[in-house]
Amino acid sequence: MKGGRSVPDGAATARGHEVERKDAGTGDAPRLRAFVGIPLPGQLAAEYLAAQRALAALRDVKWVEPANLHLTLKFLGQVPRASVPLLGQALERAAARGQPAVLEPGRLTAFPNDRAARVIVVELADASGAVGRLQADVERELAALGHPPEDRAFRTHVTLGRLRGGTTDARAALAAAGAPRGVWRVEAFALVESRLGPKGPSYSELGAYRLGT
Repeated sequence: MKGGRSVPDGAATARGHEVERKDAGTGDAPRLRAFVGIPLPGQLAAEYLAAQRALAALRDVKWVEPANLHLTLKFLGQVPRASVPLLGQALERAAARGQPAVLEPGRLTAFPNDRAARVIVVELADASGAVGRLQADVERELAALGHPPEDRAFRTHVTLGRLRGGTTDARAALAAAGAPRGVWRVEAFALVESRLGPKGPSYSELGAYRLGT
C-alpha cells in the first residue's frame, strides 16, 4: 500500500465488518458505508481461522470470513461519497504523525463479557501504545469533519464472530480454545467501503495510508 494516496473506489479488496450506527451528515447525495481499519496480514489468517474452528461448540454464531478480518480504528457508517477526498486528507495527516507498531499475541474473549457473550474477539497487546495513539488521532481528525468520537474506550481487538440473537455463556469454549500466537506488524491502515449483501458484506479500499509518511 502506498501512503497518503486515495485509490479508486473498489480498487482493492479489504477486510472489515462492524455494526452500523447513526449516519454522519445529511442530504440525498450518493452515499456509502465506510470504516477505517487495519486489515489482518495474510500470513496470520490461518491462525485466526483455527481459533474460529476451535470455538465451533458455540451455537448460533455468525463467523467473520477470514478474508474480512481486521482491526477497526473508526466505524463511520453512511457517508456522502463526495466526502471521501476530505476523509482521505484527514487520514493522511493522522498517518504522517503515526508510527509503525507491533501487536503482540493476546487472548480470546467476548464483549461485553465472557459470561454473556455477544461478540467473540481476539484482544491484542499494544505494548508501545502506538495503535491506541493512532486510533485517538484518527478520532480527532474525523471529529473535525463532523464524525463524533466513540463513547466507549478503544480496545485493540479483532472480531471473530457475533451471536445472531441474545447472549451465551462462552467461558468454557474460550478457555478451551487457543488464541492466535502470531505477531502482527502494523505499517499502514485503510479507509474501506462496506457493501452489504445477502451473503454478508464485501469490502474495497478507498485509500491506504502508510504510517510515518
